[in-house]
Amino acid sequence: MVVKILNNLRKYCNLKFCEFSNLKIMKKITAILLILTAYFANGQDTHYQTQQFGTRSALLGGAVVGGVRDNTALFYNPGSLGFIDTAMVSINANLYKVENIKILNAVGEQADFKTANFVTVPLLIAGMLPSKNPRLKWGYGLGGPMHFTFNGNGRVDGPYSIVNDAESPGEENYTGQAQVKTKSNETLAGLGLGYRLNKNWSVGLTNQITIRSVEYTNVVLSRFYLNNQDLDLVSSNIWKSTKYNHWRYAAKIGIAYTNKNWDMGLTLTTPSVTIYGKGNVSSDITANDILFNGVRRDIYANDSQEKLKTNYKAPLKIGSGINFRSGKSVIGISGEYCGSVEVYDVITAKPGAFVRPPELAPNFGSENYLKVKSAAKSVLNLAIGYEYKLKETMSLMFGLRTDNSWYDSTIQSQIGIKPEITTWDIYHFSGGVSIVKGRTTISLGLLLGVGGDNDYYQGNNLDEPSEGNFLQGLTTITEAKYSSFGALVGFSFNFKKF
Repeated sequence: MVVKILNNLRKYCNLKFCEFSNLKIMKKITAILLILTAYFANGQDTHYQTQQFGTRSALLGGAVVGGVRDNTALFYNPGSLGFIDTAMVSINANLYKVENIKILNAVGEQADFKTANFVTVPLLIAGMLPSKNPRLKWGYGLGGPMHFTFNGNGRVDGPYSIVNDAESPGEENYTGQAQVKTKSNETLAGLGLGYRLNKNWSVGLTNQITIRSVEYTNVVLSRFYLNNQDLDLVSSNIWKSTKYNHWRYAAKIGIAYTNKNWDMGLTLTTPSVTIYGKGNVSSDITANDILFNGVRRDIYANDSQEKLKTNYKAPLKIGSGINFRSGKSVIGISGEYCGSVEVYDVITAKPGAFVRPPELAPNFGSENYLKVKSAAKSVLNLAIGYEYKLKETMSLMFGLRTDNSWYDSTIQSQIGIKPEITTWDIYHFSGGVSIVKGRTTISLGLLLGVGGDNDYYQGNNLDEPSEGNFLQGLTTITEAKYSSFGALVGFSFNFKKF
């Protein structure tokens, strides 16, 4: 697939790769690849570092904050942009990634949620722009740090003791089914500059715009017959959904230091600022012949609101790294601390009637139930990478990094729609080779991710259903497992020196 892409690029530009020599060609390449960006991304919905930018950086586990020397510095440490002396365009993609998620007993005993995705992930397009000042360097980039898709279904069917025997003797034959579908995507665009203060120090700034889109639906269906003469049907349907887009801005500031054997870096990313956002929220709850306050009756609640303002928040981040060179080896260590965000409303619905008849819950309107909630706990992620130069044109690279979830369990007690579902921490392993031929660099590697959560909170549980809970059971703690495997392919081309 990569060969096909590269051949198409060559035909489009009507040139061989060794003939790339000017900014117009670089713009052509970028224009083509911008169209492809949406198809090359994957990640988790509560992780900051599921995907890395650039093949070399990804193979080193992202342990390049101190020593990045290519255009991925735009995202890792813009301070290093000042040390780059060649114009580059990079095309990077993880190809053929298989991702598996299993939530054990998600809706009841032996009723698991399972999903397996076969996808192509992620894409980075990045380049450098010329400057008349040799100390000032400009970089641009577009990447897909996160694209998460989950579709889980669970069903229980069997006898349960739900109704008092005086009204319905014996156990009721209950059927319950739950489905959770969610899709989250982020596209990150960056424009940065670096300024080399002297041969050892450089500073930089990247202006980052992130476009986040989320689609989430949760449906629970429950049914049983009363064991009476009329076999009255008791049922409930609970459906809630949200869809929103949000644009946010953050500035990433970086400082880089280099000498003969050491490279060091420090970065600070500001909390995000909302640029624009709109979203929809909907919910429908219907119960038929259910016992409510001692009387069997029909109840429903419904509302749908569109074009509401959104306010998604990303926290303050502080990163640092150090890289040490000795002979043919380079070892790097990086870390990033991400601050917390208190529980807040991504979307706040307008006041309106929700429960029908209204007198059943006069103080419970749409503004209470249709909020979209989020929160983030602080996390620290670490990475270590090792590079060994086999010869002048070939290097081996290995990386290990953590990817801790920022899911904040305090949100579980909140009323509203909570679309984030991943809570597990992930450990990523990577390894591969980089081959240089002329101005072209090809990188090949393998990626492995494993994780899990032994204290996963059930969003839906259909075991031990109760009429007082609209035929849902009591949520409990269960277990979730995650694994992924992928092959990485990357291409970079160096233009003439600045």
